[in-house]
Amino acid sequence: MEQHEEHDDLLLVVTFYVGERLLGIPTEKIQEIIKVGVITDVPNAPGHIIGILNLRGRIVTVIDLGTRLSLESSRQGDEGRIIILDDGGESVGLMVDRIADVIRIDPQELTPPPANMKANQSDFFDTVYRFQGGLVGLLAVDAVLAID
Repeated sequence: MEQHEEHDDLLLVVTFYVGERLLGIPTEKIQEIIKVGVITDVPNAPGHIIGILNLRGRIVTVIDLGTRLSLESSRQGDEGRIIILDDGGESVGLMVDRIADVIRIDPQELTPPPANMKANQSDFFDTVYRFQGGLVGLLAVDAVLAID
């Protein structure tokens, strides 16, 4: 019974790749993950907005997460996925290159982003987590979804 209680404190995080960078979002912020479908362009939208899609009657704005984070653009290949999030009642999708895994994180092992992270990127990360010899950047979802 004690072991089960220990797991209650763990944070479940979906990890995914944008280029070669491993990133994560807590599962409680994710509505669903879908394959890339038909995306309609939106004229005069900011560069990081790919367009919109119709998801079972809901209009979803799709953001190229790579472009939003000033990284390489997310490729729309076979492994590409869209992570659907709720932004105050509106559905927003984050285009990522591929989904990695769901990991359990002890919140006490989370640390602030490194000081050497580029200033335009550090605002988009709440914390980082050391995982398998590297770092997983946990996205500050509100900052990523904020309109510039």
